Amino acid sequence: MAANTSNGPPHIIVRGRAAGFAQEIEIGPHRLKGDEPVAFGGTDMGPSPYDFLLAALGTCTSMTISLYARRKEWPLENVTVSLAKPRWERSIGSSGRFNSPAP
Repeated sequence: MAANTSNGPPHIIVRGRAAGFAQEIEIGPHRLKGDEPVAFGGTDMGPSPYDFLLAALGTCTSMTISLYARRKEWPLENVTVSLAKPRWERSIGSSGRFNSPAP
C-alpha cells in the first residue's frame, strides 16, 4: 500500500481468521499484528486490543505535551508516559525546564 499523501486519514484494514484472535492490521503503509495472550485463548502474536488502546492514549498524551511545550518555547527534552492495566492508570514524566519560558 502506498504512503498516505492526501490530507485525509489513512485507510485502516483489519483481517483475521474466524478460528482465532490473531489479526493483521494495515494502517496506511504500516503493518501491525494484534492478538490475545495465550492465557485468554490467543497466540500472543501481537498486542491485545486493550494494549493498543493504552498505546494510543500514551502516544496522544506524549505528542500533546511535546506540542504544547514547543508552542510555549519551553526547553522540554523528552516525555515518558507509563500506562498500566487493568485500571487504566497513567503517569507522566518529563525532563527539561517544562514550566518556565525559554531564555
